[in-house]
This record gives sequence, C-alpha cells and structure tokens, in this order.
Amino acid sequence: MGNSIQRCWAHLLRKSKELCEAVPDPDDALYIALALALRAPIWSNAADLKKQLLVAVFSTKELIELLPE
Repeated sequence: MGNSIQRCWAHLLRKSKELCEAVPDPDDALYIALALALRAPIWSNAADLKKQLLVAVFSTKELIELLPE
C-alpha cells in the first residue's frame, strides 16, 4: 500500500511541476500536487497560481465574498 501512495504522489508531483513551468516559484508545484491529491482548491493570494488550470485557486477576497452575511 505504501508503494502505491508513493507512486501516486510521484505522478502528481511530476504533473504539477509540468504545470508550474510558467509559474516563477517552483515551490508552488508541491501545493498543486497536494491539491490534486486531495481534490481540493488552494487558498492563496499569489496571482501566479491562477495561471494553471487544474486546481482552483481562491484569494482571501474571493473567500470572504463567499461567506454569508
């Protein structure tokens, strides 16, 4: 089971690094890989993260706008 998880993580990390070639910060690949693995969006104010299309990225302002009053 551990090998399966490691292979999945390695695949997602490779895929996210490919996506991040246009993003200046290579550390963002880790966040994209984790978001892909969890099927979750990212909360970040980094505009560069919005350039990739596989993971939704929400800014603080966007999340506040989603909150009910």
